[in-house]
Amino acid sequence: MVNGTFYSLKYAMCSGGSVWFDKDWCDHVESGPWTINIDEKEYPELIPYIDEITEVVNENVPEGCCGGCV
Repeated sequence: MVNGTFYSLKYAMCSGGSVWFDKDWCDHVESGPWTINIDEKEYPELIPYIDEITEVVNENVPEGCCGGCV
């Protein structure tokens, strides 16, 4: 909620995690902090709050992985 308005940003969250393979083709799944991608044209009123929104998300949502399959 920003200034009393609720926004659903489910599709704006992008995980900082990754999946990679070492030289022996062993998989490694790593989680990482979230970044928030907000469409500036759709929600211009949120752009000044992007750092605060990102901070709140990362304080309250467990880190994610890339979302891919291994």
